[in-house]
Amino acid sequence: MNKAIKKVLDEHLELRKPFAELKVGLRTEKHFDVLGDLMEFTGLDEDEVVFRVLKKNPSHMETKGRGWFWDEWKWHDPASSREIDWFYMCSQSYLFSNARKTFWEPLDEFLNPRKHQTVLDYGSGVGTNVLGLLERGFQQVAFYDIGVLQQRFLEFRVRKRKLYPSRAHPVGDVWSGKHMLQGFPGFYDAIILHDVLEHVPAYEKLLGKLINLLRPGGVIVERSAFRNEGSERLAKKLPFHLIEKVKLKNAMVGMKLIGGHKDTARCWRKC
Repeated sequence: MNKAIKKVLDEHLELRKPFAELKVGLRTEKHFDVLGDLMEFTGLDEDEVVFRVLKKNPSHMETKGRGWFWDEWKWHDPASSREIDWFYMCSQSYLFSNARKTFWEPLDEFLNPRKHQTVLDYGSGVGTNVLGLLERGFQQVAFYDIGVLQQRFLEFRVRKRKLYPSRAHPVGDVWSGKHMLQGFPGFYDAIILHDVLEHVPAYEKLLGKLINLLRPGGVIVERSAFRNEGSERLAKKLPFHLIEKVKLKNAMVGMKLIGGHKDTARCWRKC
């Protein structure tokens, strides 16, 4: 075991149980062995990957740092739209912070492989939803994430499982800016936005482009945890969650809410 990690676990006994549980959990089917994939993709050993996913930074345990991702955000302190985009594009901790996610269960309620044959997971993270949809029989799942490492990691995962490009594929190159937003109107039956919009400045512009990609009758399944304006506590706890300056229902132009709840998932259908 890495000496720095062993030292932290020896000094902070409360971390031993979640560390051990995470080491087992990330190997399970519900995570699609994301631990093994991360080890192979990054070249890091098992303990180092688990500790990064645990979101604990060994060098900051005695400070007010709250984890790799939070520390990285506060160090960069992005303010402008471009700075925020750049942070997500280049962040290393962003990759590990999403590795704990399991399949988003509301997708089972709102999506059907027979009805929704072309699906786009926008903000796909490490690909748990993509792999889960393919396991459930969806035939064509495209994915895009602004995080360069996450996009490359998910490409690695679908190639490893021989799902690329026949059933899963990326929709562009983050660096070049060439992706599906530049064309293919009416191409997708469904678009997934799982914890995405609250990270995007002027998200309503992105949403307009995504709606254009939906066929009539197509759906968007989203959960958007925007931060309430004036909440200092949340501003300190979740500085990377932005304020909903334009109400989501007003930004969903040409869309009708057909089900769900804002705290879990909502489904919108294109009229």
